[in-house]
Amino acid sequence: MTKLTVSPGDAGDLLAGNSFEATAEFTGDSARTLREVELRPSAPAGWQVSGPAITLDRLAPGGQLRGRWQVTVGPEAKFGPVEIPVFAEFTDAALPQGRRRVHVEQGVKAAVALTGQPWVSELPFAAESNGWGPVERDRSNNESAGGDGNPLRVNGVNHARGLGTHAPSEISVHLGGRCTRFTALVGLDDETSSPGSAVFQVLVDGVLRQETAVLRTGQAAVPLSVDVAGARTLTLRVTDGEDGRNFDHADWAEARLSC
Repeated sequence: MTKLTVSPGDAGDLLAGNSFEATAEFTGDSARTLREVELRPSAPAGWQVSGPAITLDRLAPGGQLRGRWQVTVGPEAKFGPVEIPVFAEFTDAALPQGRRRVHVEQGVKAAVALTGQPWVSELPFAAESNGWGPVERDRSNNESAGGDGNPLRVNGVNHARGLGTHAPSEISVHLGGRCTRFTALVGLDDETSSPGSAVFQVLVDGVLRQETAVLRTGQAAVPLSVDVAGARTLTLRVTDGEDGRNFDHADWAEARLSC
């Protein structure tokens, strides 16, 4: 049986222009010779891989082929997880005609780190739960269908950016240790016909850092500012104020990071 291993297994959090070294080792089948062996990585569009594919006309039973490349993050790389696949391809004459060219793949995992002042609504969620339908981006929660929200509005004030949720809810985003502060204006959305109540909590790497009192529909939005320096994960949680979830449409208005 053949085997392909890559290193590093996890390249960590990277910025545009950062480089890291990727290596791979392909071990051939212990029982037979493989031919036309090729070993190469493939990076996302805009990224660069320095170094050619490694090729060998004939690999003896159990033989090994090793490659080493420099991988550079592209200038327009977007935040989030990335996998850089490494391919091994070879011809196995022992297989039936039409199946002899074999492809195996293993990936180097990496993440493009946050920079600037991104809105949380622009970021992928590492985890998400919501008390009524999905979390809405830059819209209120409204009904249970995705994308049916209204403009975010707390105590008569509209907000163009933010998250519309319904208690109980919890959203986590990956920070990668690159951000310093999280800010938001939180409150109950005006869209419900009866008053709701909720408590907003901000957790940093699983530790509660800031919590509001019970907020109710008709109250002005409460500003939050939380130190997230060096943190890997930010979690935004809303509880139901301990009186049930009815009408608890909770807005994280202007939710933003400084990175």
